[in-house]
Amino acid sequence: MRVLLLICMVILTIGIAEAADSSIKIGLQPSGVAREKIDIEFTALQDASQVEYSLLNKPENLVVYEGDNVISYEITNNEFYNIVINKDVTNGQTYRLRLEFDIKGLVSQLDDKYIFSFRYEPSEKLSNLNLDVNLPRGFVLSDLESAVSPSGYNVRTDGKDIQLSWNLRDVSTEQSFIIIYERGIISNSGLITGLIIASIALVAIIGVILFYRKEKKDVVSGVLSGDENRIMSMIESNVEITQKQVVKDTGFSKAKVSKIIRRLEEKGIVEKIPYMATNKLKIKNKIRR
Repeated sequence: MRVLLLICMVILTIGIAEAADSSIKIGLQPSGVAREKIDIEFTALQDASQVEYSLLNKPENLVVYEGDNVISYEITNNEFYNIVINKDVTNGQTYRLRLEFDIKGLVSQLDDKYIFSFRYEPSEKLSNLNLDVNLPRGFVLSDLESAVSPSGYNVRTDGKDIQLSWNLRDVSTEQSFIIIYERGIISNSGLITGLIIASIALVAIIGVILFYRKEKKDVVSGVLSGDENRIMSMIESNVEITQKQVVKDTGFSKAKVSKIIRRLEEKGIVEKIPYMATNKLKIKNKIRR
């Protein structure tokens, strides 16, 4: 019998375990590789001899801890990279595990800009989600108006490094995080540090995901998945298109199309208008490419 904890990045399977708290720390490297540390606290809802995590990307140099103890595991690869941890759990007991690993695929590059994209989708409500992302030393946030998403983040810097943090409560829907950054100069000078913080604050005020200059057009495509870009292109190339027609033309299921459209809505890219038994879809004017 298993307790199945799916992280994509992170999904918890309903009815098997109840998550109370998750803390994710990501250190971005100049090469684009990310060093990730995940602490997750959960209460087992049944006895089990294994705990299973799943990742979208292949973890490298993985170590699993319970406290200071290293726990053995094996990795299988089907739709996800499944990390099967040899851990006995008892119904009603609370446990805290930590995974540390290197991972590729969270950062893409477009010209001189680097795009960090991270998705968190819980299957049931999570009380607390804390995400900390450290930019590589010598890098700063891009001056694009939508360099960070979502809003509500905190920024810390010691004059050498920049860290962005989110603290979310009662998370029950998919959360998408985007950071666009580039090479820059960071100094210990109080003036430069102040300017960095001021510029970051200005970015937050101006808004999220509003790309209306030609340069930003490419960045929008860069942070979307292949399926999202495919549907975006269909909407753009038609004066009017319905969600029903998208299902027909793509061959995707209704549920898959609905999920992709919802993600595009949350990113502020697509607008959905009720129309008879379906929806009309259009690109928001300020995002139109």
